[in-house]
Amino acid sequence: MSNNFKTKKNCGFEVIQNKIWLDNNVRHGFYGKAFSLSKETIDQSSKLLKEKFKVDNFIVPFLNHGNEFVEFDTDDSLKAFNRYENECDAVIIRKSASTKNSFFGILTADCLPILINTQEAYALIHSGWQGLTNGIIERVITRLIELNKAEAYFELLIGPSISVFEYEVKEDVLSQIPANSLKYIKTENNKTFLNLAATAENQINSLLRNLSFNLEVSKVCTAKTPLFNSYRADKTLFDRNLSYIIA
Repeated sequence: MSNNFKTKKNCGFEVIQNKIWLDNNVRHGFYGKAFSLSKETIDQSSKLLKEKFKVDNFIVPFLNHGNEFVEFDTDDSLKAFNRYENECDAVIIRKSASTKNSFFGILTADCLPILINTQEAYALIHSGWQGLTNGIIERVITRLIELNKAEAYFELLIGPSISVFEYEVKEDVLSQIPANSLKYIKTENNKTFLNLAATAENQINSLLRNLSFNLEVSKVCTAKTPLFNSYRADKTLFDRNLSYIIA
């Protein structure tokens, strides 16, 4: 866990940011209810955010709880993106003149927003229990290792997400949890819970065990704070939290 996450005001909205990333001039953040997005509002909100952040492109995909990612590196890849046709749970942004000054985001309610910074590229991942079992984190990190080659150094953030004893799961989920992650399943009062963040940490530590990296995990639980949207706590079907990186 990390104490480097701080709540600030950015472009008029409350946002959680990481001090180390800010010190390294990485523009990023985790927005909650102060700036919610949904399928119904995202097109209108994108115009507002482009104006407030003074960015050239606004890329936020719709999710499908799968293991697909979209990679951006050229003007054509940015122009070709259509969130209504290119559903995915992660984006990889190669650091280039084409992607510079572009806003990239992912939407979550209780799931994990994972932000990654490397020498050659950024990445944003949405992962709930399905992402933890279908390999989205592994696929993205494997691709980032390919892009960085011998120069790989990873800086990773896991933003606000649901905490373990707020995330009850049933047999349909438990039956799909890998054996090496069973230790992150907890039982209390005849209920079973899954620690999403710890499971993701374990996967990341394993994938990057031979490389240099720094992983910071937010202590904020989306189900316990009024600042963030939570499907479990609020039963919200539409509003989502926005996590972003500006390349």
